[in-house]
Amino acid sequence: MSTRVKAKRRGQATRRMPIFVLVLSLAAATVTTAASAPAWAQPAATSNEGRAREAMQAGITAFGRGDAEGALREYERAKLLVPAANLPYRYAAEALLSLGRPREAMENLRTYLEKNPSVSDAEAVRGRIAALEAKLSRGDLGVRATAPGATLRIDGNEPHLLPHEASLPAGEHTLVVECEGYARLEQRVTVTAGKRDDLVLSLVPLAQPPKVAPAPVPSRLSETTTTPTVWPTVGAFGLGLGAVGLVTVIVLDATALGSKMDSLESASRAGDPRVGEIQNETVSLRTGLQVGYVASIVTLAAGAAVLLFAPHFVVRSDKANREAQSSPLVFRF
Repeated sequence: MSTRVKAKRRGQATRRMPIFVLVLSLAAATVTTAASAPAWAQPAATSNEGRAREAMQAGITAFGRGDAEGALREYERAKLLVPAANLPYRYAAEALLSLGRPREAMENLRTYLEKNPSVSDAEAVRGRIAALEAKLSRGDLGVRATAPGATLRIDGNEPHLLPHEASLPAGEHTLVVECEGYARLEQRVTVTAGKRDDLVLSLVPLAQPPKVAPAPVPSRLSETTTTPTVWPTVGAFGLGLGAVGLVTVIVLDATALGSKMDSLESASRAGDPRVGEIQNETVSLRTGLQVGYVASIVTLAAGAAVLLFAPHFVVRSDKANREAQSSPLVFRF
């Protein structure tokens, strides 16, 4: 080969070298970029993330139409597709709560925070976890009784009118049910954490005392009546008449007799021939007054005796009353 040809070929090789170096540099940069790219930028990762998004959207749609089981399956699929993601755990917790599985829901909420403690709703999720822990340490109890108006005391606390629902710490509790007319009922129950129990308590009526029939009234009593007598009226009249007579005698004794005595004394001193006549009048007046005293006192005593000792009422049979009322010789006062 001539010298000119060799020189020409060396010149072409020299001109091609920058292009080769550029290609090698680009290839190296591509390899380096591919090796240092994050997991989500890898083709397979990008495919898993897309399927995880689809699973989450399908789960949200299922939960919206009330299919909590279907939603939970989609959220679990999203967990498997992107293990580092924490959002599927948050949504799975809501589905588990709808299905009545609070313990699993609480574990999903804890995992949600563990995977990303700085999420914006971290405080709300911690409060939700605390509420679930408190609920899982208690149980619900519903109590009803067969008697209306019954009251319930739980562990000796304030009474509640039945039916009543209570949230109680897990364990044993004492129920006391009382109702007027029924026997007092005391019962021990065990409350299970995170569960609800319903009790219907049957109360036993108290034995009623036998009814005592009223004693029959003898027929003879029903045939008798009590009638007031006239004697109280007679006694009162005697007392009044004696009192009036006694007062009258006393007044005459003090006035008329005193005047006659004065006249007799004056006539005697003056030698009046009418002394004998005046003396006879005085004696007659004194005698009359003495009789008046005796008559008034006797009348008073008789009236008092009638009031004290005479019967005020008389018991008669209905037959005797009818005969007395029909007789024309009966006098009524």
